[in-house]
Amino acid sequence: RSTLFPYTTLFRSALAEPKAMPYLDSKKIPTIGIGFNLREKNVRNLVLKKFGFAIGANNTEQQYIQEITNIVNAKHTSNASLRTKLNDVMTRRYNDTRILAADRTRSTFQFADEGEIRAVFADLVEQYENAINKWLPGIPANAREGAALFSLSWNNANKLLGSNLKKALQNGNRAEAWYEIRYESNGDHLPEIGRAHV
Repeated sequence: RSTLFPYTTLFRSALAEPKAMPYLDSKKIPTIGIGFNLREKNVRNLVLKKFGFAIGANNTEQQYIQEITNIVNAKHTSNASLRTKLNDVMTRRYNDTRILAADRTRSTFQFADEGEIRAVFADLVEQYENAINKWLPGIPANAREGAALFSLSWNNANKLLGSNLKKALQNGNRAEAWYEIRYESNGDHLPEIGRAHV
């Protein structure tokens, strides 16, 4: 699967290593990996699926999913508090024989390795590329603009892919496009590159 914005570039933009355990981002949003926003249902489901959850399965599984949903949508004062609450759910689920043994792959809320983070990212990429192509078709995958647009889409395409930026790109005005990306479309969001909104 091709991407406009390689995984390693996203790491550099996020200015951090991928995080196996959940954490609170700068806006206190429960997050994991390379900015996977756990409050976004689609993102959360992809993470849970990688953790062995059977999305859309029986009532018992749905109860655990709902508990996790409630936790990530609540306010937290520290990473430790967030992790403790999520790990409590994971431990109880791990020991619950009503859940298929093959699906009880871990007792803590964390990725096993970077490969799992990459896999979730790969599942998300297509959605962001589709958002860019719908907004402005024909941006070359290897263009610098492609990488910049991917980071904007990753942060929130509906808010950050603006009409002035689109016009600048259509007119081939790179200087104006860069101005829009830096000061208008993205503004103070640049430090937040890497947080997924779907």
